[in-house]
Amino acid sequence: MFVSVPEELAREKADLIVGTFETQTVKHWFDRELFLGLMRVRGMEGRSPSGYAEAFTCRKLALGIG
Repeated sequence: MFVSVPEELAREKADLIVGTFETQTVKHWFDRELFLGLMRVRGMEGRSPSGYAEAFTCRKLALGIG
């Protein structure tokens, strides 16, 4: 399941991840651009209007239709 994320929120989330898990910044791959890139790929897969999205695995999903 893909959930569209506004670009501003995607950028804020990437900043929060990097800022919160500072001990991980010693890893060469752990940076803001990685997390923005992941959300960008998911945005393309889910056809997000903003170009950014989060992806979730759903065993069951209830939609409020009707």
